[in-house]
Amino acid sequence: MDTREHKVGDFRICAKAIDTPLGGFVAGVALYRLDAAAGSAELVHSEDGLFRGHVFADAHAALVRAMDVGHQLLRSLAVVA
Repeated sequence: MDTREHKVGDFRICAKAIDTPLGGFVAGVALYRLDAAAGSAELVHSEDGLFRGHVFADAHAALVRAMDVGHQLLRSLAVVA
């Protein structure tokens, strides 16, 4: 599994490219709300198997699409991404 993180304001997007048993990668994403004062992060949304479990040929493609979903989630929360 490959992961990439991106901090946007008080949120952190964690994009995942998850290996499949037959080759390729599925995309996953987790969105956390950061609390700097408490030094903690609260999980807001998590989803594996994005795009109905579409299998991407390489990890980079899965990570790019998962990061896109993370930014869409932020916009749906009315947070400027």
